[in-house]
Amino acid sequence: MRLLTKDANSKIKKSNALAKSKGQSIEYYNLTLTSEPVKVEVDGKVIEFDPCPSADLFGCRKACLREAGRGVMSNVRQGRQGKLVRFVESHANKTDTFVAELVADCIYIERKIAEGQIDEARIRLNTISDLPWLFLQVNKMGVAYDNIMAAFPTINFYDYTKVASRFGKKLPSNYCLVMSDSNEPRAQRQINYALERGAKLATVFYVEKDKPLPKTHRGMTVVDADKSDGWMFDTTGQVVGGLRAKGNKLKKDLRKGVPINFVFRTK
Repeated sequence: MRLLTKDANSKIKKSNALAKSKGQSIEYYNLTLTSEPVKVEVDGKVIEFDPCPSADLFGCRKACLREAGRGVMSNVRQGRQGKLVRFVESHANKTDTFVAELVADCIYIERKIAEGQIDEARIRLNTISDLPWLFLQVNKMGVAYDNIMAAFPTINFYDYTKVASRFGKKLPSNYCLVMSDSNEPRAQRQINYALERGAKLATVFYVEKDKPLPKTHRGMTVVDADKSDGWMFDTTGQVVGGLRAKGNKLKKDLRKGVPINFVFRTK
């Protein structure tokens, strides 16, 4: 496959390993583009593109997860940035070659399901970016679809987002969207808008190693979302997916008491 992977991201690897240990015929895949804004020149015109437009509002631009895990490696960051540049170029040129590669990967996965090789596939389209996949049209074998979810109804897609307006319309049945949390006062209106429309919430907590996550947050039950991305599919109703703060620089700042708006400190 060209864009989707199932072993390059530690969370995806854990999700696949847990599904296998439970005897589930489920495969997780993800697409990782950078969350850093890029400038792309197309036909002599410079396009400035921000793949995570609400990062400043939520206070997570500087301490983004792009710094965690393999994201600290320069070649990994360059690869993610290169993919985003290709996405912007192909969209601006209306060639959509990037999306065509994604469609080709999904056709391969769709075939695995049809042939009974796996029962289910779950694809995370935004790993650290926050692109509006709901509103990006795709072409599959000569047929135009409103979005990638409509083109592949047998595949489940999922994302975390900071854009609350995406909860303002009915989501496709095969798209699980989770709202991201923040301490930032300016972001509360967005978070409340999503919660009022039934969204699940993903919250990052600062907890010491081997210490449990809080049991409740914002009046909702907290489940351990570090174990697997399956939590959002396996829970009913509104719950909080609790995540532990990651990345050496982020944890160092937290230990120093530096205020990080998207991380909630536990008592």
